[in-house]
Amino acid sequence: MGFTNKEEFVDVSIIMKLSSLKAGHIFEYYLAGCDSMLINPDEVIINQDDIKITFDYPLSHKVTKEFSDDNGGGFTRHDIWQAVHDGYQEIYDEEDAAVCDPGIVGATLSGPICVNRAESNGPHGIWGHSMDDLYIEGVVEKVLGEYELIMGS
Repeated sequence: MGFTNKEEFVDVSIIMKLSSLKAGHIFEYYLAGCDSMLINPDEVIINQDDIKITFDYPLSHKVTKEFSDDNGGGFTRHDIWQAVHDGYQEIYDEEDAAVCDPGIVGATLSGPICVNRAESNGPHGIWGHSMDDLYIEGVVEKVLGEYELIMGS
């Protein structure tokens, strides 16, 4: 993958331990309530007090949210994970408050084929995935202090 000098890929192998327990899984990490899935969770990896993160998957409309390091000194791996979780939680809550959970698609009378969240017509247009399907695969700094996520499901 090629990056310009204005982009920096934060290697996911540095951010999380890869394991059969879905280490990148946002919901699983939150439920675990611990940093055991992160390598060096308290290490500062972003030396800025204020950052923006753009969320675009699985959204029809991109959302950029601002996060601040309240303690000073930058963002640790744990802080980044928490920001991503909290950002998605806000997005899903806003969507569900605006138009309710749209349910699922892909189910049949004889059993599920591939069950996904139905697309909703709310402010973010969430499609295809519930929050607990999402994985953080990487983080890219597009310009100083502005990050985009590489998400999987």
